[in-house]
Amino acid sequence: MRCGYTLIEMVMSAVIISIILVAVGSAMVIASRALPDDDGPTQAANEAAGAINQMAGDLAYALSFFERTATAITFFVPDRNGDSGPEVIRYAWSGVAGSPLTRAYNGGPATNVLEHVYALTFAYDTYVVTTSVTEDVESPEILLASHSGLLGLSADFAIDSNHWPGQYLKPTMPGGATGWRITRVRLPARLHGGNGGLTSVELYAADAAGLPIGAMLGSQTMVESSLGVTYSWQQFTYPGASRLKSTQGACLILRHLNDADAADAQYDILSVAPSPGTRMITTANGGSSWTGNDLQSLLFEVYGTITTSTTTDVSTSYLTGVSIGLQAGSAAESRRETAVQILNAPQVN
Repeated sequence: MRCGYTLIEMVMSAVIISIILVAVGSAMVIASRALPDDDGPTQAANEAAGAINQMAGDLAYALSFFERTATAITFFVPDRNGDSGPEVIRYAWSGVAGSPLTRAYNGGPATNVLEHVYALTFAYDTYVVTTSVTEDVESPEILLASHSGLLGLSADFAIDSNHWPGQYLKPTMPGGATGWRITRVRLPARLHGGNGGLTSVELYAADAAGLPIGAMLGSQTMVESSLGVTYSWQQFTYPGASRLKSTQGACLILRHLNDADAADAQYDILSVAPSPGTRMITTANGGSSWTGNDLQSLLFEVYGTITTSTTTDVSTSYLTGVSIGLQAGSAAESRRETAVQILNAPQVN
C-alpha cells in the first residue's frame, strides 16, 4: 500500500519551515548589527591599536634618539637591511585633527600609517644616574713668587765654575690646590769681564730643607754676550716644566757652563727675612752641596700655574620607556594607549 502525506501534515511542515526561516533571518540581522561600522568608534579604535602596535614594535629595539617631542619621535634601530649600519625611523603627526600619522624610514618619504588622527602624544620615561667626577683644573699664568730688591742692600754674585747662586721658593697655595708648575722666570743679570760666558738657568724640586733634589725640571741658557754692562731683566720660559705637588717647593739654580765668570746675578742682603717660602741658596763646590741663607734673596720673578682639584656631580639620563596615546576618530572611545619598554635604555640628553 502506498504511503503519503496528509493535508494537515503538509500544512504543519510549512508552518515549521516558516518559523525556522524567520529565526535564521533574525539571527543574521542581529549578527550584522554586531559588526563594527567602518566609520564608527570601534573601527577607529582597532585602527589606533594597530598603529600603536607597529610603533611599539619599532621603539622596543631603539638604540638612540635624536628627536623626542609630544607628536614626533626619531630613533635608530639595529641593522635591518644587511648593510651593517643602523636604520633610522621617524613617526610624526602634524597636530592638526584629522591629519595622518606618518612613518619615514632611513630618510625616505613619509608614508601614512593611519589616515585620520585626532590626537597623538608621546611621553618619555627616564631615570637619572648621578656620579661625582673629580678633575684637575690648571689656572692661567700668575706671579707665584718674587723679590724686587726693596728690602735690603743689593750685591753682586759672580757665577763661576764653583760658585753658583740659586733661590728656594714655595708659593702659597689656595684651598683645593693639588700641584703647581713654573712657566716663566725673570731675573736681572749683567756681563762679568768678557762676554763668552754661558749660564744654565735650571729648575729643580726642593727637599724638606729647601735645597735642590732629583732630576732637573727644566732649563734655559743665558748667553753672556746678550747682556749689558749694567743689570737688565732677563726672561726664560719653561713650557714643558714638570708639575710639582702642592706641598713641594722648588729651587731656581744659575749653573755655570762656560768662561771663568759666566755672568753676574744680583741679590739682596737683608735685615729681615724675605717673604715666607723663599730664600737664597748657594754652592761653593759646583753643586756638590748647598747652603741656604734666610737673610739673602736673589732678585727674581717666578710665574706659573696652580692646579686645583674640583669635584662636580654629573647627571646622565637614560630612556627606559615611551608611553603612546593615539586617538584615530573624533569619538573619545576611539583612543588607545600603551607603554613601550625600551630594551637598550639608551642615554639621552
